[in-house]
Amino acid sequence: MALFLRSKLKHPDEKARLAALQKLTDEKKIIEVACSDASPAVRLQAVRMLKDPSHLATVVKNGEGEEARVDAVGRIQDQELLAQILLERKNMAIMQAAFENLTDPEILKKIAEDDRYNIAARRVAIDNFADQSFLEEVAKKVTTPGVKEAALKRLSEEGVEVAAETEAAAETPDAEHIEAILERYGADRIVDAIGKFRGSEKAIRSLGLVARKGKEGSEHAVHFLEKALEHSNPHIRACALEEMASALSKDKIEPILENALKDPDSSVRDVANRIRTSGAST
Repeated sequence: MALFLRSKLKHPDEKARLAALQKLTDEKKIIEVACSDASPAVRLQAVRMLKDPSHLATVVKNGEGEEARVDAVGRIQDQELLAQILLERKNMAIMQAAFENLTDPEILKKIAEDDRYNIAARRVAIDNFADQSFLEEVAKKVTTPGVKEAALKRLSEEGVEVAAETEAAAETPDAEHIEAILERYGADRIVDAIGKFRGSEKAIRSLGLVARKGKEGSEHAVHFLEKALEHSNPHIRACALEEMASALSKDKIEPILENALKDPDSSVRDVANRIRTSGAST
């Protein structure tokens, strides 16, 4: 059987290779397909079959197609591993994907301070790390012009005030409070900031409130909820699933529920079953 599958993986027809891939259980062979298959669709499907962060990181390092490498980064939640990827990989698309999942303030601080990282990565880390005392320290002590400039700019903007408001929104999912700061600072800006706290249940609930409004910022909030469905903590995945079910139409939530029913954690599968049974999606 293994030899038969290996031969099918070399088939000139993309659909035949996809079919063979679906039956594959050998992680090393799946990594090989994700890295080197001629078809972007096959490479992406292989990436989506990988769960181990170290295997995904191998695709990021050795993959031939940018789309598969970026998708692999987007599935990694391990903060130290993401920091290592940022140190080793200079591709802008990979860097952006890594920062979408990088939410640990200590890791962001480390990147901003470490001159082994390129200036672009350090500037993004500063922009994502909203601790005022740290920004002041960077502005005083760091000599790299681009990095120092980013810290000074971050301090001079009202972003410091926004960060405080955002942290409060992520900690207290109150509809009226969130509505007020959305109007004050702009929906996408606030959703971006709350999204950085998405390892917190309260932040997930806040994103759900925004998603349910169906107005500006809703699609952006759904994007972060989708990212939370890949979180390493099953409780966060379950919360994100509940919030998406209350915000999306039945046809949009159904494939998400279908995927959640395959989750390795029974609590997430239970939530998906409950949503389906109760008809919570509308």
